[in-house]
Amino acid sequence: MAKKVGIRLFALFLIGFPYCVKGINIRWKELPDLSVGTNRTQGISGAFAGTIDGILFVAGGANFPNTSVADGGSKVFYKSVYCLREGSQPNKGWKPCGTLPYPVGYGVSITLPNGILCIGGCNTNHKFSNVLLLKWDKQMQHSVVQPLPSLPFTFDNMTGAKVGNYIYVGGGNANGKACNFCFRLDLGNIKNGWQALASFPGAPRVQPVGVGQKMNGEDCFFLLGGYTPYSDTIQGTVNTNGYVFIPSLNRWREIKSPHLFNQDISIAGGSGMAFLNRYIICFGGVNKTIFRYGLLIDHQLMEAKAARNESEVKRLSSQQKKYLSHDVQWYQYNPDVLIYDVKLKQWECLGQTEHTARAGGALITNKKSFIIVGGELKPGIRSANVYQGHIEE
Repeated sequence: MAKKVGIRLFALFLIGFPYCVKGINIRWKELPDLSVGTNRTQGISGAFAGTIDGILFVAGGANFPNTSVADGGSKVFYKSVYCLREGSQPNKGWKPCGTLPYPVGYGVSITLPNGILCIGGCNTNHKFSNVLLLKWDKQMQHSVVQPLPSLPFTFDNMTGAKVGNYIYVGGGNANGKACNFCFRLDLGNIKNGWQALASFPGAPRVQPVGVGQKMNGEDCFFLLGGYTPYSDTIQGTVNTNGYVFIPSLNRWREIKSPHLFNQDISIAGGSGMAFLNRYIICFGGVNKTIFRYGLLIDHQLMEAKAARNESEVKRLSSQQKKYLSHDVQWYQYNPDVLIYDVKLKQWECLGQTEHTARAGGALITNKKSFIIVGGELKPGIRSANVYQGHIEE
């Protein structure tokens, strides 16, 4: 018999066991794993994903298939497209079904009635402003891509969402530099291209969470969390608050941080979805203290290399390797499934689960169900697991 779990229970949950708050339950199911590349134990992070005609699609993404990042391994990007048909058994799981024009990851994907938008992204050598519509050729049983108007800059590690009849993207890196830009595309007038909106307040945010949800009856764009890289002029940090863009006012308003269990919770690198016309549910994200420490080491090492300070480069390289070499549990990726009540302007926790304690996982949503594909469990280690959650009221 399945059991219900209160919001203050901290145990990790087994597949199939729901938890609830305010009558909202999530029931989990494991789907076939998706491993990519030469190392068949490695999943991917930063992939595009969505559904077409009830078929699940995952495209692109990246991992470290050969040598660990702690030992200087190189990140490999992919252009393969995989699909999973409903009801597939593990031995008849994900199948190759096409390719993107180039290897790419860390863009934004949004499911539309006629395909999956694959927006921006980057790979080892290039950053992209391209916008592709991934479609399914039923006759050929193969994916195809259709180009749409490009972004005004290259964009990667940003977020985005469908908000009413518009597609929004915000934050991330624009032309390789962390930004607080926001653009939108009118689906009713695609030829008009991407239009600039007011930038969100404060410092740039990389890998925020974006969700479209109604607020006071209006379709609004929520941009939550993210992190600010160190630079010569900006102190790096992991942001826990967020902002909402209100189109009728052409302005942003702040959203308070999820403050639970006597601490602000980070969802940077996580994902989120709208539920009903009132809630936002967020999954995963890095630990703010531990991740910020890693950002600081990276910045100090870059400065030492620029100054050609060999002793500091050696010391910081050793410190960086140690940082990257801990086991998964040390990094404390966020296991809390958080829910934001737009009407009451408050956060609560639906519970904790190891299924969502990751960053860079692809989220596919469909009304009351969602699927989380891959994502990193720690720096350089990608999960091949795929989980489906069903929301029950």
